[in-house]
Amino acid sequence: MVDIMAMTSAQRRAAQLAQLQAEQEQYDKAVIEAQEHAAFARCKAVEELYELLEVKKTRNDKDETKRAEKLVEAVGKLVDLVAQQDSTESTEQAPARVASVPDVERSEAYA
Repeated sequence: MVDIMAMTSAQRRAAQLAQLQAEQEQYDKAVIEAQEHAAFARCKAVEELYELLEVKKTRNDKDETKRAEKLVEAVGKLVDLVAQQDSTESTEQAPARVASVPDVERSEAYA
């Protein structure tokens, strides 16, 4: 290791710049690797959705826009279905919640 006190201010600045540049290169490399992993994970997730929702490939769809459009439609239908089920369950459960309160507690509270 070089003695920092024996270095001139220009040499110290040059050493700091070299260190910062090395750190920046490591950071840039880590970002690129993270982006590659994220892109792979997204592709894998989309492929799993295609399989799960049974969205098949089409012949004349080189960039898979039609397939992606079908996937978006299938997911939209699935979301609508879940929303309808949730709203149906909430309207069915609302009277049940009121009816589940025992009448004994109400009468004792007013006594």
